[in-house]
Amino acid sequence: MELALPKTINPLSATKFEPYQLAYVEENKESLNTKKSYEADLRIFAAWLQRQGLKAESLIEKDFVSFFMEIKEGRKISTLNRYRASLSQQYYNILNTKDMKVFFKALRNEKSSPFKPSKPLLRDDLIKIMEGIKSDKYRFLLILQYKGCSRISEVLNLRVKEVTYDDEGLKVYYKETKTNKEGITKGLKNNGFDLAGMFKKHVKTNKLSHDDKLFNLTRSGVLKWIKKNIGEEYSTHSLRSGSITQSIMDGKPMPKIMKSSGHKSATTLINHYYEPLNIFDNTSDVI
Repeated sequence: MELALPKTINPLSATKFEPYQLAYVEENKESLNTKKSYEADLRIFAAWLQRQGLKAESLIEKDFVSFFMEIKEGRKISTLNRYRASLSQQYYNILNTKDMKVFFKALRNEKSSPFKPSKPLLRDDLIKIMEGIKSDKYRFLLILQYKGCSRISEVLNLRVKEVTYDDEGLKVYYKETKTNKEGITKGLKNNGFDLAGMFKKHVKTNKLSHDDKLFNLTRSGVLKWIKKNIGEEYSTHSLRSGSITQSIMDGKPMPKIMKSSGHKSATTLINHYYEPLNIFDNTSDVI
């Protein structure tokens, strides 16, 4: 019995899913990245079975306990829930026995530590930091992610041909985002920076061609650089988080912020950014 990759996110009838699975599938059913994650989960599980010398058709509860105990380190409970949802497509009966539900409850309790978001990198702090950065490549990367309110993966996937410029700034075409698989173009205004000049210098210095990736960097490499050169409290999400937080502080309307950030849920935006700030009536001038 081979582990079949899912043709759709939700190949089982909805009545067979636990509430946590239904919520995850419903929230992400249109996301190509989520489908890829489900497929990757099954491949990882199949490789684990091979290493353990186990057959897919003769698994029992303790085999799944061993698997989850091995992969739990370094993974969030949301990721482990996704693994469970992925594997439930073929192993629903085993993964949802009374004993397995007790196991997953214990796993959730173990992993449910208070959420510690990355420190947002706000506008004034970013401007000061930019002045001290010697690497033109990283200066351009930081300002591109901040002004685009983008995920680091979206920036690292950009190619030279997807960036154009005029006197106002840059026009950046993101081929695919987490919430928009059709692609989206964002206009990034200069507002004190010569974005076109930074772009042209970056392309020339690195001898990039039209089809080349804009940055020959990895997410982990960028994270290490940020922690070393900016601070341990910051991460690759700090630029996006800072851009959203700054927009809130500047009094921009929520629909405009959601359009820029790509958030589909106002609830997510409120829970992660508005409520921690508690500054609904506090605004500042926009530069």
